[in-house]
Amino acid sequence: MGTVNLDITVDAPPPVVWMALTVADYFSQWYTPDPDWVPQMQEFSSEVGGKRVVAFGPEGEPPYVEENELLEVVPHERLVFVTRMHQGDQQFGVTHCVLSLVAAVHGGTVLKLAETNVPDDEVNPRIGGWTGTFDNLKRLLGDDGVPQKWSGTFDAPPEQVWQAFVSPNAIASWFTPFPGAAIEVHECGYGVGERRVITFGKGEDWEHTIIETFRQIDDGASCTLSVDMVMHGVNYSQITGALAFTEVAPGKTRIDLEVTDGPTPERVMRCAGWGATLANLALVL
Repeated sequence: MGTVNLDITVDAPPPVVWMALTVADYFSQWYTPDPDWVPQMQEFSSEVGGKRVVAFGPEGEPPYVEENELLEVVPHERLVFVTRMHQGDQQFGVTHCVLSLVAAVHGGTVLKLAETNVPDDEVNPRIGGWTGTFDNLKRLLGDDGVPQKWSGTFDAPPEQVWQAFVSPNAIASWFTPFPGAAIEVHECGYGVGERRVITFGKGEDWEHTIIETFRQIDDGASCTLSVDMVMHGVNYSQITGALAFTEVAPGKTRIDLEVTDGPTPERVMRCAGWGATLANLALVL
């Protein structure tokens, strides 16, 4: 039996790489050895004892079906799993995999793969397969430079919506993407260079701290913020959000959000979360 050992450097911090490994919507965008093959997720779990079943392969041929059973999950550090694979009636070797994440010295993440119990005649094909798969991951986590956007319309004039956006008392009622989550406002500055620090979540497993710093303010009309997020002591990439408050009809205001900076998948996730948070403004209008 042989072993496959690979070290891959990814241009994204460990929390973002972890997200790509453990969130189904992202995992399904890269987990295939050939970029022309579309992965078909049949089952997905990121919990110990759970399974992931994914099919991929060239069109018109029986797909490769890979089943991973998770043995160990250490958030932001390590996944350990047993892999089984078949193509039609052909069964491949059952192997043991350890995927570890290490912060790179000059930024990014080193993703370390150790796959053991590999049949000797499968070592080279598996090296090729893993290399192609990780190349897809690096493409996904690269910066495509495309801003993420969200917009929502509220039944209130711009000045009222703006006040709900900046008022400390109002923020404590709406600043979370999670319905029913606890919200704690630690700081609530309002001015260029000032910041607001807010924690929200549902229990310790979902506690997030958001640190927003105002970079530009056109009072009542627009603002730009740099935003950091911390979860379990892990700092996610800093992103930038530009918001515009526009009266689209008497008594109606549209908020337009544009999110830039940060790796593409995190920008997508953070824009969706920010949009869900802003939608809660309706609770205080």
